[in-house]
Amino acid sequence: MTKILQHPVSHNIEWNDVLSLMNAVGEVEEKHDGKFTFSVNGETLALERPSHKDLDTQAVIDLRKLLTNVNVDPASVDENHDPD
Repeated sequence: MTKILQHPVSHNIEWNDVLSLMNAVGEVEEKHDGKFTFSVNGETLALERPSHKDLDTQAVIDLRKLLTNVNVDPASVDENHDPD
């Protein structure tokens, strides 16, 4: 989670790590159109799986916004789940 919150935006955040992180802090649902919905504490974000292994800058910003809006504690997530 550290990479998602760091400034400037990291460009090497892998999709599989994001799926794992989001499963640890909330719910992940794959939609029939190939998009994924991430829900945490009543907030929802829909993202498409990237064509390569890393997220683009806008997806990282959107994830950062979701996680900060719902007050996810980076320390507790990183202790229990270590994909940055």
